[in-house]
This record gives sequence, C-alpha cells and structure tokens, in this order.
Amino acid sequence: MHVSVNLATLDERTDDVYVLAGQEIEIIIYPDGNWIFIWASLISRQ
Repeated sequence: MHVSVNLATLDERTDDVYVLAGQEIEIIIYPDGNWIFIWASLISRQ
C-alpha cells in the first residue's frame, strides 16, 4: 500500500518529526531515531 505524505513538520521544542500520511496514518520520529506509528482509526474506536 502506498500513501501520500500530506504533512511533515519539525517540533522545534523537542526536535520530533511529525508525519501525516493519507487521512489516518501518523508517525512521530524522535531525535534518537526511534519512532511511533499511530493509526488514527484505531484510536477513534476506543
């Protein structure tokens, strides 16, 4: 599955990179290279 990146931004306070892909996929990349994948539709169901 290929999804377009709609937004990529840097939080200058924390140096985290936030990526929004498609309408539901969010990824936060931390300065140390670790990352977290957030699928918005899973969160909204809770």
